[in-house]
Amino acid sequence: MGNGNIPDMNQLEARMWFFYLCSQYIDVGIEAIHFGQIGLMDQNDRQHVGWVDMLDRVRAYAHTHARRHFVICDAHTANGVFLKDGKLLFDAHAFPLRIAQDGDQPLQGKLQVGYTDALFLKSKGGITPSGWSGEHLPYLVEFDNFGGRNQGQSSAGTIFAWGYDEITWFSVLPEAERNQWLNYAWKWIKETDPNGHLEMPGSRVITPARNSGGLRWYWANTRSDACPNGSNTEQTIKEIWAADSERK
Repeated sequence: MGNGNIPDMNQLEARMWFFYLCSQYIDVGIEAIHFGQIGLMDQNDRQHVGWVDMLDRVRAYAHTHARRHFVICDAHTANGVFLKDGKLLFDAHAFPLRIAQDGDQPLQGKLQVGYTDALFLKSKGGITPSGWSGEHLPYLVEFDNFGGRNQGQSSAGTIFAWGYDEITWFSVLPEAERNQWLNYAWKWIKETDPNGHLEMPGSRVITPARNSGGLRWYWANTRSDACPNGSNTEQTIKEIWAADSERK
């Protein structure tokens, strides 16, 4: 792509590199792989020929080597769908949460349909790689990491949450507010778009924040001698999942 930073799936070397990495993940038992920002990596592959070639090879490898002979593939899908000859490229979609600033109270954030390029209510369907079809493909929304800008300052209308990327914003919230927001986000997504699912922030790189002591990683773990920088989100995640299982 010119600067060597973005893989070009139109190149055989890029496809070989992706296939090699995926085969290594599958060999150690990984059953789902996120392929990142396809919109950047397919700029020279607008018909997705290279992507289909690579994904077909990864799925064929999984069919023989994966524990369940299957691997779930997803990628960032800002426009709600990636198709080739009417068929979906991925088994699920994914995108950042896109947290909107909520009023003027510092660090307050909310989820909102239509905010910037959020995926809520936009995930389109079709024929999946495994053969079933539907109007809307299931998708994950994540606490994305992409750096910050004017940390702690208003950034309404942008992809930043109070000047932070999403996971860094989440990490600087007081512990009680973090756990409360996680419950809020889970419930809001379930009620707003049942096709969406919140990807829990178990372990994630962050941008060092002014009041984080220079930490560069977020751990959801309960704080302990084994994980002194744990953020005490672990129990809340367990409770959310347990409550969701009971509702089913």
